[in-house]
Amino acid sequence: IGSGSYGTVHWLLQRQNPKKKNNNKDEDDDQVRYFVGKRPWTLSELTERHQKNQQQQQEQDEQGEIYGQKMKTKSNNNKKDDKDHHINLPERVTRCHYYWNVERHCFASTKLGQDVPSSSSSSSGSHHLQIPHYVGMTSTPATSTASTVPTDETNSKEYHHWMVFEFIG
Repeated sequence: IGSGSYGTVHWLLQRQNPKKKNNNKDEDDDQVRYFVGKRPWTLSELTERHQKNQQQQQEQDEQGEIYGQKMKTKSNNNKKDDKDHHINLPERVTRCHYYWNVERHCFASTKLGQDVPSSSSSSSGSHHLQIPHYVGMTSTPATSTASTVPTDETNSKEYHHWMVFEFIG
């Protein structure tokens, strides 16, 4: 669905295969439920994103030189900051996990995910905000050998841990 500086958000699907009798034959009747899953970045993902950004910047710089233009970009103006940012990627992963765990705690501890009356109102009556219901946690196998920062004993480097929200749509 999207990504930001602290993590990524994806569609999560739950498949249920109840057996359905049809003319004396058992058939699978897939029932799919959609959820929204959110997880923090891993070190390998941040490293890959950083390398792609550097490569794109280098290609832009080279393209500017071909046309005799000196391209000024945020990245060119902050080369030292960019280098420092790369050195601190493990620290950034730790920070991503920290904020993710704080958010998880907040959702698990509160009654978020219900219709909440909005402070704004119109002539047609009051409005309600729809906040996705926090369903809980799930884990999926990591598709790479991504390093994760363990946040508790149940975390593993082989799995991505997701906060799961009901899909509102």
